[in-house]
Amino acid sequence: MNWTVVYEIDRSGAGTQFIPFVYMGLGVLAVALILHLRARRHGQRSSVARFLLIGGALIGVLGYGVNTWDQDRLAKQLAAGDAQAVEGPVVAHQIWREDVTNPGKDTARRYRRWETITVGGVQFIWHPGAQEPAFTNAQTPAVDFHDGLYVRLAYVEDVPGQAHQRRILRLETAEVGDGRVLPGAPFPSVAPVVVPAAR
Repeated sequence: MNWTVVYEIDRSGAGTQFIPFVYMGLGVLAVALILHLRARRHGQRSSVARFLLIGGALIGVLGYGVNTWDQDRLAKQLAAGDAQAVEGPVVAHQIWREDVTNPGKDTARRYRRWETITVGGVQFIWHPGAQEPAFTNAQTPAVDFHDGLYVRLAYVEDVPGQAHQRRILRLETAEVGDGRVLPGAPFPSVAPVVVPAAR
């Protein structure tokens, strides 16, 4: 069986995909500086500028620093062979959205998207496209999950028994047979290839 690696956690330790958090933090700090200078020019203090200063620093430090630390921690676990592995066909693939609208504050409906697969009896859940160290199907092109897709996963459980805390560190796919799954059959059953009889 030929495996294709479609995702592997970045082991460089650079955290380049988290640089936008630094830019967001710097943008908020720039606004805070402008508000502070404007208030100072009028002989006042700006509590909004102080709030934005703290917020911008937190966005930059936590968004970049914590995510880079977490990525390094997960990459070391994969390199050391501490990751668990599961292999088999995808079953129970679903994408759904959760209504997270706050009726007291929001004027429009807000949703959070989720995606789940089960492989070898182990369920995985993630926010598609989220900026976090492990797999969230944010790469280009995204993996087109469907029931019967044969995958091999290396993962860690940050919280045992919690599907949304299973962090996928490496994802490989393979084609089994011609990829046609028999409806209602136990996996990994595949439909036989029918060869027309010669006349």
